[in-house]
Amino acid sequence: MEALKNVKPTIDELRLLIGAVDGTFSREVLAFSLLAHGFTKGSVIEIVGSGKTEFLTQFLAENKNLRVAWIEPEITIYPFAFLQRDVDLSRILFVEAENDNTWVTLQILQAQIFQVVALSYLSFDERALRKIQLAAEKSQAIVVLLNKEKMKSWVPSLQVRVERPTKNDLRIETLRKRG
Repeated sequence: MEALKNVKPTIDELRLLIGAVDGTFSREVLAFSLLAHGFTKGSVIEIVGSGKTEFLTQFLAENKNLRVAWIEPEITIYPFAFLQRDVDLSRILFVEAENDNTWVTLQILQAQIFQVVALSYLSFDERALRKIQLAAEKSQAIVVLLNKEKMKSWVPSLQVRVERPTKNDLRIETLRKRG
């Protein structure tokens, strides 16, 4: 026990251990045909614009094994739209959060059952977003914020605008990508 007290790794040694210096540390990325860099596990992603739901359902259709929690203040999503896009409803839990957005989201992330947590039109303060970000990293879940307008928050690692100029066309613009 006495020998362990004298062992004090340097910051550089600790960084090497986690792979921060040599670039070996990386999180798994799920492929997505509409986004070259895909979605990184354990991250918070914000999608805004008129085509945001179609964009996310396309991602779910391409990643058929993912379990999804879809959280809204009041359920407005039309479940059969998922079926039309070849997304199996048996892997989606629809949750009506009402006023307990943060608590519900954190409970779902802590359960570590769902690989994707979609938060549709829920509002969070900066502190709550940081808690959600940490829970997403720990659970390796992808948290997707579906908003009308881009947040000014620093929390999302990826912000994407998806517009639907015509019925069968999506225009995708990466607004911000960190790390």
